[in-house]
Parts: sequence; structure tokens; C-alpha cells
Amino acid sequence: MICLWTRKLQEELNKTGSSIICIYLHPGVVYTGMSFSNLLSVHYANRASESAENASKLFAWPVGRTLLAISRLTFMSVVDGSRTTEFAAAAPEVRKNAEKYRGQFLVPIAKLNAPSKEALDDELGLELWNTTERFMKEWDLL
Repeated sequence: MICLWTRKLQEELNKTGSSIICIYLHPGVVYTGMSFSNLLSVHYANRASESAENASKLFAWPVGRTLLAISRLTFMSVVDGSRTTEFAAAAPEVRKNAEKYRGQFLVPIAKLNAPSKEALDDELGLELWNTTERFMKEWDLL
């Protein structure tokens, strides 16, 4: 959905002659101190009958340590995970080649990527835009 919204926002800004560049991105799979905890949370969010105590038993040594080691080896560092966001926000390359980046999708590390077919659906983007405006008006935000 963010892809549809970003592309439509860029389209609307372009109509006004704005120099704002809208970019949507995926920072990548980043290893943070919370990555492993989130894995447990997601696993148990769908199992209300399981307790946190059971979760810690299930992911105790050696399973938990193995998953932790694998994630440390395969996930990006926090520094690398921030690079695509930093590029989108501050790289002179983006401002210099604004037309190349307007309404585009970046993936790690700071690479343009083709969005999905659904993300390019202008009709769906317009529907999302109109629905958002309608809700904002209903909630007295616009």
C-alpha cells in the first residue's frame, strides 16, 4: 500500500511544481538487539494459549542459540540497514537526478528496484488516495 500512496503523492506534488522527491524503500532484514525477541513474539502472537515461559523453553539452547547465530550471520547490520534510508534522505545523487528517483522504490543498499505490477496500478493508487481523503474529511483532518 505504501508504494501506491507514495507514487500518487509524488504525482500530486509534481502537479504543483514541487521539488519534493518521494521515495519508498525496504531497508532490508536488519539484525538488531530486538530481532530475536520479535521472532519469538511473532511466533507466539498466534498462540494465545502458549505462555512466555513455554516460549523461552522452546527457544532455549540449542534451538534459540542456533536461530540467533543464523540471524547474526544472515541479517544486515544496523549500520548497513540504515544506508538505504540515509541515501534516500540525503544523497546528493537523489537531488541531482531527481526525475530518476521521484516515486521510485529502493532496496538495499540504495538500489532502484522495479515495483510489483500491483504497485504500478494507477487506478488502485487513485482509489487509495480518494479513500484516504474521504476518511480525513470525515475525521475533520482535512
